Amino acid sequence: MFFKVSKHPSTFNKALIVAYCIVAVMLTVINQLNILVLGPSIAANSTHPLLQTVQLIQFAEILERMDAIFSLILFLGLGMKMAAFFIGTVTGLTRITSIKYKKLIIPAGIAIYALSFLSPRYTEYIWLGLNVSVKWISPFFQILLPVLLVTVMLLRKKKRGQASQKTGGERSSRI
Repeated sequence: MFFKVSKHPSTFNKALIVAYCIVAVMLTVINQLNILVLGPSIAANSTHPLLQTVQLIQFAEILERMDAIFSLILFLGLGMKMAAFFIGTVTGLTRITSIKYKKLIIPAGIAIYALSFLSPRYTEYIWLGLNVSVKWISPFFQILLPVLLVTVMLLRKKKRGQASQKTGGERSSRI
């Protein structure tokens, strides 16, 4: 959604790849830290292993109770992520429907707010994510839709190539 908005696509692509690499390294380091501090069994069975790891920090009796700061940073990060998803949703709907974005902000916000109550408990949310999203929704968007798009792209490219050969052949016979 944000590629067409960028004024400098080449620097945007570089920044995006660097950001992906940094996030991948950070996730790996954080997961390894959780396993090393908590142990594999607690890290695997904990709902929020990073929060438990942060709660164990005690540094010279100055830095204790870091879980409050961690929770604040976590919610700020989640807020930024949700804002980016919201902007992407409104931008995408604007491109698809050709309706001005100002008219789509309120309905999109109401829809997202209503969908946030889809699973009232955390356990249902996790169940939906693991059993419904991973098994049915993600394969569609990660496998089937890209394969379909690549197939359509190749068919269009082949059709254009045949059309240009016919046009080129007609030109050479005219000359």
